Amino acid sequence: AQRQFVNQVKAIHDSIRTLNREIAVLTAQKAPAAQIAEKQALVKGLQADLARLTTANKALLTEMGLPAGAGVCD
Repeated sequence: AQRQFVNQVKAIHDSIRTLNREIAVLTAQKAPAAQIAEKQALVKGLQADLARLTTANKALLTEMGLPAGAGVCD
């Protein structure tokens, strides 16, 4: 269960990093605001997914040694 959870978190983090790099490139290229906003919305959705995943796995986080209230990104 821990390995699956860690892999899910890693995949979400990787996606967020990729999108943030794409946003940086689009911003540097002065891309249309709508195009940048679309990527930003995807990031927000992934952040919400990450929050739901960590909330649903609080017991697993405690089992993994994270202090209560800490998230996987802390």
